[in-house]
Amino acid sequence: MPAIKWFFPEIHGDAALRLLEGEHSLHAPDLIYSEFGNVLGKRFRKNQISTRDASATIEALLSVPLQVHPLNS
Repeated sequence: MPAIKWFFPEIHGDAALRLLEGEHSLHAPDLIYSEFGNVLGKRFRKNQISTRDASATIEALLSVPLQVHPLNS
């Protein structure tokens, strides 16, 4: 999931971060939030992030100007 790379160091993270630069119009399916939550949940269960860090990351994602579209439209 490229969006998680905006907040955690991962391979090709620099390319993902470039999407946040400039005046790109970012579009995502509505399941981005549940998929993002799944990734954070896995990291939490592996003790890679704290509850506080997970909450802060969710808040940061919600501040990204995404145009979210229903998957079944």
